Amino acid sequence: MFVGAEECIGCHDEEGERWRGSYHDRSMQVAKPGTVLGRFDGSILRRFDETWRFVREEADFFVEYETAGRPVERLRVTHTFGFEPLQQFLVSVSGGRKQALPVAWDSRPEAEGGQRWFGLQPGEPTPPGDPLHWKGLAYNWNSQCAS
Repeated sequence: MFVGAEECIGCHDEEGERWRGSYHDRSMQVAKPGTVLGRFDGSILRRFDETWRFVREEADFFVEYETAGRPVERLRVTHTFGFEPLQQFLVSVSGGRKQALPVAWDSRPEAEGGQRWFGLQPGEPTPPGDPLHWKGLAYNWNSQCAS
């Protein structure tokens, strides 16, 4: 059971000071202003037959996902993964599951090709039901990362 970093640091001051602010410290954070680097201003990414729209409402971040004439799904971003050179996002889905999105924010400076949304999977679209589809097992945080 994870008790939180502060509980550990209470007994391990020296290690905690080296860890604080490190890549490891910042590798997974609660999505909030200050941790989310992506442009959630209504920006849109279209890839294959999918449309991804990134919006912010006060301190909350959402992704609106639409594909092949299906209703738009509004997904709340709960956590960030990483911060440079790219940042990925976890969203809450049914049954308490968290899924990683197949799109990410390139956090490099614009002059280096960054400051843009992009798809993580090149080539052909991955069909629903395939483990590599973003709603499949390969993108499920609960089974891939948390267990």
